[in-house]
Amino acid sequence: RRPPRSTHCISSAASDVYKRQGLTKGKHDQSAHDIANASPLSNLLVTVLKNALKSSEPLLDVLCEVVRVIGLLARETFLRPTGGDMFLLKGFAPFVGALMKTANDHNHPSLHLYTIKSLGIMINMANSTPSTMIPFYKELIEHRAVNELVKELFAGGQSKALQAIVQTVAVAVHPLAGKVLNFPWQRNTTQTAAVNEYKETLNVIEEMRHAIFACLGEYSWVEKLKAVFASEGEGRGDKNITKLSCLRIILQLLRSNKELSQIQAHSGTIMSLANSAINNKEEDNVLKATGLFLMANMVRQFASVKRDFTSQHVDTREITELFEKSAAVGTNITK
Repeated sequence: RRPPRSTHCISSAASDVYKRQGLTKGKHDQSAHDIANASPLSNLLVTVLKNALKSSEPLLDVLCEVVRVIGLLARETFLRPTGGDMFLLKGFAPFVGALMKTANDHNHPSLHLYTIKSLGIMINMANSTPSTMIPFYKELIEHRAVNELVKELFAGGQSKALQAIVQTVAVAVHPLAGKVLNFPWQRNTTQTAAVNEYKETLNVIEEMRHAIFACLGEYSWVEKLKAVFASEGEGRGDKNITKLSCLRIILQLLRSNKELSQIQAHSGTIMSLANSAINNKEEDNVLKATGLFLMANMVRQFASVKRDFTSQHVDTREITELFEKSAAVGTNITK
């Protein structure tokens, strides 16, 4: 019998049983399993969303609120060992394109922004425990949900929406892929099952990543990322998340050997972004390290960049001091 939710303490025996039950379910009849385990609220929200989009004159403010609540509920029901509410996540993914179109057709920026944010919440959660979220990834790929975000990035829009898109795309192409992915056998699976799960997870993530890269390749994405990078001001509490996201997208393209011709053609712009990150006024060590890592990858990849490296005015002494200081306190600024 499924134990009550109040027993999610790590030391609880009932919690261990709960985890095993959630993780050893067969993959057959996945939809029926999702529906059976969906909360009444999840079921209601997905139904309202579906019916509202079918209406010839949708109630935009109601639709906007439903999308916002779906994102919040997805975050609140997420449990790291077992993942998220799969019925809610899989129920939302197919409607991302329709929601974007409705928001654009009716000039409703709030619906546009909440659609991006809700999808971003879901992808961010999925990428912290990817092995448990394979059905959600497959839904994203089948309905090209993240690709719709990439298209919206080049369609213009408010800076907040563009920043949210870049942050979501960065997580999708550069997942956290944490301990649960790297050590799936810790989740009470046999060694063979763990290896198969690991391979399937990597394949699904890679398929989604390449689909996004292919979509990016249809546009002049370097200039767009430069504009979004600059739109996040310093000293306004933005915490440089958008700047980091822009650099992470470029880094993953370099690692995957994708879009190299466009990267090389705009190498000066990319090196300038990396240099700006390294010399940021807020003394953000994570941003500095990411900028340095991007610059190092650019130098390693392109001989033409090496010739221009000295013109970037990188303060190597400051970077060395940062690494020494972080090592002294037992931290790592590249994390």
